Amino acid sequence: MIVRDYPRQIVGCTDYDPISGKTFVVEMVLEDGNHNPLPLTSQALEVARECYYDHHSRPYSYYWHRLKKRQRAKEEAARKERELRFKDAGREIHKFMTTETFI
Repeated sequence: MIVRDYPRQIVGCTDYDPISGKTFVVEMVLEDGNHNPLPLTSQALEVARECYYDHHSRPYSYYWHRLKKRQRAKEEAARKERELRFKDAGREIHKFMTTETFI
């Protein structure tokens, strides 16, 4: 749960934590489709931030899938770049192996 301190108690809107003695408002609950809590990772926080500041009220899963799609696109671009570099390196190695040098 992502919570925010609130200065006073409002019935039905805020909760009270007897241990800390503070009143808080629940901003968002991070859970999967089966209502199990999600681990609080950097990805979950990034999605929560995007979900919180977006002006459309879409479910958390929408933003999670959008983040995964962006990550897959970055991984694919990195894979293509790596393959291109290996290909260029192979060309350079082949060129050095077949070119005669004179001393």
